Amino acid sequence: MKFVKLLFLIFILNTKLGAQKLEQPVPFYSDDLFTLSQNSTNNLAPYDSDVVRGKVARFMSQSDKTLTLKNKREKEISLSFWFLPKDLEIHSGTLLGENELFYFRYLSNRKFQFNHYLKDNVNTASILSDNIWQHIGFTLNSSGYLIIYYNGEAVLKKQISSTWWQYPVSDLIVGKDKYGVNAEGCIDRLKIWDTCLNEEQFKEEYQATLLQANLSNKLQVYLPLNGSLKDVSSASKTVENINQVRFINDPVKGDVANFKNKDSYLRVKDVNFQNQITISAWVKTKYQKEAVGIAGNKDFSFRFHRLRQSLWFNIPMMFNTKSAKAKTKLRDWVHTAITINYNHKAVFYINGQCIDSKAIVGNTGKENYLEIGKSLWEDYFTGQMSQFALWNKVLTPKEIRDVYEGKLEADLLQQQKAPNYSIIYSVGFVLALGLVLWFVVFKKSKRKRAEKTEPSLSLKTEFSKQNALYFFDKFKAFDKQGNDVSYEFTPTLIRLFVLVLVFPKLTNRQISSKELSNILWENDNAAQQKNNRGTNIHRLRKLLANFDEIVLKYENREWMFEISDQVFIDLPFFYEESIDKIVSYPFKSLELCDAIKINSFDSIIAQLNDFNLEKLKEQGKKYIEEENWEQLQKVAKLSFSIDSLNEVALAYQIKSLLHLGKKQDALKVYQNFSNHYKSVLNDDFKTSFDDFLTSLK
Repeated sequence: MKFVKLLFLIFILNTKLGAQKLEQPVPFYSDDLFTLSQNSTNNLAPYDSDVVRGKVARFMSQSDKTLTLKNKREKEISLSFWFLPKDLEIHSGTLLGENELFYFRYLSNRKFQFNHYLKDNVNTASILSDNIWQHIGFTLNSSGYLIIYYNGEAVLKKQISSTWWQYPVSDLIVGKDKYGVNAEGCIDRLKIWDTCLNEEQFKEEYQATLLQANLSNKLQVYLPLNGSLKDVSSASKTVENINQVRFINDPVKGDVANFKNKDSYLRVKDVNFQNQITISAWVKTKYQKEAVGIAGNKDFSFRFHRLRQSLWFNIPMMFNTKSAKAKTKLRDWVHTAITINYNHKAVFYINGQCIDSKAIVGNTGKENYLEIGKSLWEDYFTGQMSQFALWNKVLTPKEIRDVYEGKLEADLLQQQKAPNYSIIYSVGFVLALGLVLWFVVFKKSKRKRAEKTEPSLSLKTEFSKQNALYFFDKFKAFDKQGNDVSYEFTPTLIRLFVLVLVFPKLTNRQISSKELSNILWENDNAAQQKNNRGTNIHRLRKLLANFDEIVLKYENREWMFEISDQVFIDLPFFYEESIDKIVSYPFKSLELCDAIKINSFDSIIAQLNDFNLEKLKEQGKKYIEEENWEQLQKVAKLSFSIDSLNEVALAYQIKSLLHLGKKQDALKVYQNFSNHYKSVLNDDFKTSFDDFLTSLK
C-alpha cells in the first residue's frame, strides 16, 4: 500500500513539474524601455537607431535620476534582459539591485558579479564582450540557489544564504547603486519574475527575444576570392598576397583561390580581434594525414582535418580543441565555420550544421594580423578556398546556416551597391503584367499533358521522394533512384532553377541569358557573368541528368525547362491545383526556401506570396461556409508560414479553435500573436481578445 501511495505521489509531482515546465511564467515587470526612456524622470534615454535591436534605451551614466521599479518578489526572483556594454574595460556598472540586499553588476574584467550585500561576491568567468548585444540574467530561489545565465546558458551556479529573501523589500533600482557604480551602454527587453525560472524556461526567453542582425554587422574581413584579393567588407582591410596565391576556375564555384603548397598564403593587416570571433570559409582539400591551416596568427590557429572530418582550434601553450567527426559524408567543397567566445566556448560547424562545442579559456592576445592558408603549427593549407569571412562577434546557429546558404553575399550587395533599379523595375513590371497570363497558359498546358498521360503525382496525398524537387520551406531534391541529392544543389543553382522555372509563368515568355546574369550576378562585369552563367548551367544540367524527363534547354536565345508529369515540383503544383487538394498534402510551410531570399528576387517573392495569401484567404471563406474547421486550421497555418503577422490567418485559427471547443487554445494563440506583434513592430496589437471574438461573430 505504501508503495502504491509513493508511486501516486511521484506521478502527481511529475505532473506538476511537467505543467510548470510547459507554462512560461508571467513577469511582474515587462515594459517597453524605449517608450519609458522618453520621459525625463529616470536615468534612461531613448535610442532609436540601433543596427541590431532598433529602438532601445541607453543608460545616462552621469544622470542624478534613477529608474525604480515596484518590487513584487517574495521568496524568489528571476531577471532577464539584453545588454550592450560600452567602454567595458574602463569601468564597472550596476545593472539592477535591491538596496542593501543585492546588486547585479558587470565588472571591468568582463565578469558578471552578484553581490549579496555585506555577505558574498559571486563572480563568473570573463565572458562579457564590449559593444555587442548579449542576453544576461539570473534566477534565485527560496533556498538561496543562484544561477547566472549568459545567452540562454547557465554559466555559474552557487548556493548563497537560504534566508536572503527575509530582508525588507525595497524598490528595485536599474542602472546604478548607492555607491555610484553606474551602468553604461544600452538595455532592451527587461523582464523580472517573482518566481524562479528553470533552465529550459530561461533558454526559451533568450530564444524568444533574440533578434538576428544583418550578417555584415561586425564583419571584419570578407574575401570572396573569386578572382580578386580585395576585402569587400566595410572595414576594407589591406590584403597581402605573401606568396602568390593564384586563381583557378572550379566547375562548381567558378574562380577560386588556389593554395599550391606551404609557400602559398595571404596576410590581412590591421585586424582588430575582440573577445568574440567567428570564422567561416569554403574549402576544397585532398584527403591527407595532416590537418590544414585555414586561418590564424601567433595567438590562435583554426584548422581542418579532411580525413577525420573534424575542425581544430588551438591557443599555444593553453589548449588544443578538436571537434567530433561530421555526421554526414563530405563532398569536394566543404563549408567550415567556428564561433569563439573566450572563457566560454567554441562551437564548430560543417556545411551549416553544428557538429560540436567545447568549453574554452584564454584570449586572442595582442596580434593585429591574420594569415589565411597557414598555421603556426606549419600545417599549411593546400587546395582551393572561397568566401573567407571573419566577424568580431559570435554568430548564432541560424546565422551560420544563413552564411552557408549564401545570404552574406546578399547583405553585402545590398549595402555596398544600390540595386540596378532599371532592371529590377522593368522585370517587376513585366512580371506584374504577365501574372494573369501565366495562370491561363500554365493551366492549359497542364490540361493538355493530362490528356496524354496517366494520372500524375498530384493525385496522391503524400510527397514523392523520387523524381521530385521542393522549394517551399527547406529545399529538397530526390533523383530518379530516390536518392536525396539536396546537398548537390548550391544556393546559386537553386536560384537559377527557380528563375528559369518561374519567369515564364509570370511573363508568358522565357528568360534570356542577359536577364539571368543581371538578376543573379548583377555585381559582376560581362566576362565574369558569362563565366558564372556557363559554369552553373553546366553544373545544373549535370545534376538534372539524374532525373527523369527534366531538361534545361536554350532555344532562340532563351532558357526554358521541359518537364514531364513524372517529375513532381511543389512550386507549380501549388499554383495549378485547388486548395482542397493542396491541404491534403503534408505542407508544413509555404515560405520559399532560404536560398531564394536575395535582393534581386524580392519582386518575384512578393508577388508569389501575395497570390498565395489571396488564394488561401478565399479558400478559408469557403471552409467557413462549409463549417470545415479542421481544414480552416490548415489554411491558417499555411498563411502564417508566409506572413507571421497576418490578421486573416489569426481570425481563421481562432474561429476554428472556438468552434472545436478549444477556447483556451484560442486565447493562447491570440497571446502569442500579440507578443510577436509587439516584438516585431514595437507596438501593441490594438484589438483585445474580447473585441476580436466579437468581430468573429
